[in-house]
Amino acid sequence: MRKEEYGLAAIGFLLLSLHFPPYFISFLAASAIGGLGYLLKSLNEKERDELVLFEREFRKGYQREQIGEINEAIEIYERLTRQYPIFAYIARERIEHLKTMHLRPSSVEENI
Repeated sequence: MRKEEYGLAAIGFLLLSLHFPPYFISFLAASAIGGLGYLLKSLNEKERDELVLFEREFRKGYQREQIGEINEAIEIYERLTRQYPIFAYIARERIEHLKTMHLRPSSVEENI
């Protein structure tokens, strides 16, 4: 890719990412195969619109996490896996993270 093309691609990526709040950009960057830029560039217009709708629902789960309602957040993410199959991997990764970090028995309980 030539320097000019790379610059234009970077600008396009930044414009596409303005649709999303920073927390979601972080999740996408960690979850998307090939990175966030590849994900956003690989989606057609309908899929990008669907990603915006997905984020609105995903945000509800994220807000539940922030107030410590982990089980409720997981329920929201599980619903998203069915409602938005193209982006289900993002919700599944979040579910696994929450189960690993918040719902595992403590090491003290494991030793008893």
